[in-house]
Amino acid sequence: MEINCSNTKKKNILVVEDEQIIAEDISYRLNSLGYNVIGIASTGEAAIKITEEKHPDLILMDIVLKGEMDGIKTHEIIREKFKTPVIFLTSFSDEQTFSRAKHTQPFGYIIKPFEERELRSSIEMALYKHEVEQKLEKTHKIQELISDISRKLLGLKTGELDKGLNEALKKIGEFTKEERIYIYLYDKSTDSYSIKNEWYASRENEVTGESKTIKSCSVPGIMEHLKKNPYLYIPDVNKFRDTGLIDINVIFNKSVVSIILIALKSGEDIIGIVGSDSISKEKKWDENDILVLSLFGEIVVNTLFRKQIEDQLIESEKNLREMNASKDKFFSIISHDLKNPFMGLLGFAEVLYNSFDQYTDEEKKKMILIIKNSTRTTFKLLENLLEWSRVQIGVVKADLHEHDASILVNDCIFMLRDTAMLKNIKILTEVPFDSKIYCDEDMIKTILRNFISNAIKFSQSGSAIRIFSSNEEGRISISVGDTGVGIPENVVENLFRIDTSTTSLGTHGEKGTGLGLILCKELAEKNDGKIYVQSKPGSGSVFTVSVPVKKP
Repeated sequence: MEINCSNTKKKNILVVEDEQIIAEDISYRLNSLGYNVIGIASTGEAAIKITEEKHPDLILMDIVLKGEMDGIKTHEIIREKFKTPVIFLTSFSDEQTFSRAKHTQPFGYIIKPFEERELRSSIEMALYKHEVEQKLEKTHKIQELISDISRKLLGLKTGELDKGLNEALKKIGEFTKEERIYIYLYDKSTDSYSIKNEWYASRENEVTGESKTIKSCSVPGIMEHLKKNPYLYIPDVNKFRDTGLIDINVIFNKSVVSIILIALKSGEDIIGIVGSDSISKEKKWDENDILVLSLFGEIVVNTLFRKQIEDQLIESEKNLREMNASKDKFFSIISHDLKNPFMGLLGFAEVLYNSFDQYTDEEKKKMILIIKNSTRTTFKLLENLLEWSRVQIGVVKADLHEHDASILVNDCIFMLRDTAMLKNIKILTEVPFDSKIYCDEDMIKTILRNFISNAIKFSQSGSAIRIFSSNEEGRISISVGDTGVGIPENVVENLFRIDTSTTSLGTHGEKGTGLGLILCKELAEKNDGKIYVQSKPGSGSVFTVSVPVKKP
């Protein structure tokens, strides 16, 4: 959409004729036909000078002129320097003169005397032909420009993009003869548009300060217009600055005369703006110039999309490498943790088998108890490992429903009461009845059992474990706190990493698998949940899982 108030202008014509009376007659006829005669020249030199100064739309030129240059030679120079269309007016119709004139490629050849109708039709045909040729030439240049920019931008590496865009803006600015070209990009986190790339024909026109970053809410008129239209073109900013129709004062400095903005769209969303300012004088943007900016806008969108994909691929590749390295370390740790107990089991079994009669019943019972405890720990490790592997390959799916958190907590306490009683540890629950959470029942129970089991393991006999909850911003947090040995800060940081072994003995020498909390983290994420840890050596620990209260 264009905001424009311009009218169709009369075509300016230069008359080149060495006979003054004939020149005046031609001028009179041209004026009566609605054309504007900008001058009369009697020599080739004068014709060239006037053309350079006044840039006529068309020249009517006699072949025979005063001075050293005839009309044909004059036309050759004008065509080379200015590309102004020329129609020859001559009394000569001989073959030699016509052949010389033809080779200069004039836009018409009229034999004197002529009728006004013939003159008008020749002028209109010449102007039309020249306009078409100019459009074709400009279209070809546009194709070359856009092709060159597209090829170079698409061939750039991600780190070279800003430099490439600045170079592209320079080419666009020089092609359109504009004074400033820039790109605003949208930042969702701040709901604002910021200049990322810009080019100036002269640094004297540089815009600074608040115009570098603009809040979306501060330019509602412009954004609303660009949502409905591909561009906004304002030939004369001053005519619209105080009308309230557009909110340009927020964006542009006071010296801007003309402006055009092209919306960069991804679907229905405006992800940025390509803009151009005319500062020293009013800029008349024609359809070709607008096309250049529009095509460049499409290239920018495609380039940004490609950059986003490349960044995602680079980040994914980095994460994949880190994940593979972590899993390699993890399996190395698991291998070690599995080998050691089996070597112990095999050793005790071999000793019992080979020297069974040499040991007393009491000694045999101790060995069997060691084998029993080691087997139980190893089985738990294998159980956790299998469960973790099922989560990793996507076999385990979260079956999300609404549950009462207090009931889930009580179920876990019931399952672990015997273990707590052996160490004379009380488990106190403060989770209110009917505390609704949206989760997978079995997964949350697994997490809570791990929390409670660890609390029992690292608490002293005769102490108490406290289970409580809090409700904030649509989520319920269930916490298990103890007053046990606590965890050093450097160990807390590694509790949920698979590439670091953090297993340690409980207060009664209980062994852990080192995998329980890692499994808890995976299960929590499948419930849109998070796990938090607070701990201080000698003062105990608090493990918390936070889950939604209702379906997201």
